[in-house]
Amino acid sequence: MNKKEIFSFAFLALFWIIIFYISWLVWILEFILSLCIYSLVFFTLHIIWTYLRKKESMDISSFLKKFLSSMASIIFLLVFILGGFAYYNNEIEPAPMPNITLSNGEKTIIFQAMSHVGTRSFYDKVINDIKERKTNGYVYFFEWVQGWTEENTQKFDKAIWIKFDKNLYKNFSKLYWVVYQDNNEFLWHINDLDFNVDLTIDEIIERYEEWWVEETSTTPPMDVNEEILNTLAELNDRQLKVLVYINQAILNFLIKSDWLRDVITEHVWNAKLFDVILNKRNEVLSSAIIKSEYDEIYVTYWLLHFEWVLKLLQEDDNTWKEIERFNYFPIQ
Repeated sequence: MNKKEIFSFAFLALFWIIIFYISWLVWILEFILSLCIYSLVFFTLHIIWTYLRKKESMDISSFLKKFLSSMASIIFLLVFILGGFAYYNNEIEPAPMPNITLSNGEKTIIFQAMSHVGTRSFYDKVINDIKERKTNGYVYFFEWVQGWTEENTQKFDKAIWIKFDKNLYKNFSKLYWVVYQDNNEFLWHINDLDFNVDLTIDEIIERYEEWWVEETSTTPPMDVNEEILNTLAELNDRQLKVLVYINQAILNFLIKSDWLRDVITEHVWNAKLFDVILNKRNEVLSSAIIKSEYDEIYVTYWLLHFEWVLKLLQEDDNTWKEIERFNYFPIQ
C-alpha cells in the first residue's frame, strides 16, 4: 500500500473508533453495511464504464482499496468542514445579542435584543440589567404574544405550518442544552412599571386576513414538539452531545447571518404572515415608545425588530441615534 492508502485506512479505523464511542455497534454496523452496498454499486458502474470505453477494469481488490481510500478522503473532508464550522461558530465567534442605547435628547431607550432560547447566564445577565435600570428610573417594555381563540390558534398554526404552543420553545431548547425565554422571570422587579407592548394572536390573524387573502392548504401543521421528543428519546447522551454542539453552531450562524434569515423569511416561511409578525409589531412598539409618558424605557424584543423600530423612530424624529452598544452571547 502507498502512503495515501495507509493514511486512509488509519483514518477509517480512527473514525470507526469514534463512532463506536458515540453509539456503540449500531452506527458502525450501519456504516460498514453502507460501505459494502456503495462499493458494489460503484464497482458495477466501474465495470460498465470501462466496458463501454473499452478499457481494462480493475480487479475487485484494487477497486476496494481505491474506493475505501476515496471514501476516507471524503469523510475526512466532511468532518473537517463540519467540525471547523461548529468550532468557529461556537468557540471563536458565537452570535452576539446586542444591548443598544438610543436617544433623541429627550428620551433614552435601551433595546436588549432577545433570543427565545439561550443559556441560563444570558437570561440572568438581562434580568440583572433590567433590575439595575429600573432602580435608576427606567420602565420596562416587553414582547409577549398572548390572547387567542381556538379558531385563530388553528389559523395561525396553519399559516406557519407548525403547531405553535407554549411548550414549543421549551422542547426546542432541549436540542441545544440551553433554556427557553420565560417572560415571567423578567417581570415585576423593583416596581410594577412593566408593559406588554405587543399584538395578540387574535390581532395578528385579524391583520393577516385584513391585508391578505386567506390561503388554503390540505397539509396539517407539523407537530414539532412530537418530532423533538421522539428525536431525544432515540439518542443516547454521547449522540446528543454531538447533535447539541452542531445545533448550537447552526443557531449561532443563523443569528449572525442577516442574508440567510432574509432568504428563509422570504422563501421558506409564510412571507405574508411574517410581514404582520415583524412589521406590524414594529409599528406597535415604535408607536408605544413615541407616545409613552416615560422618558427612560428598557425594551426586550426579538433581534430582527431593532433595525426597523429604529427606522420608524427616525421617521418620526430624525434626532434618534445610537449612542452605545455592547453584546451578550445567548449561545456560548
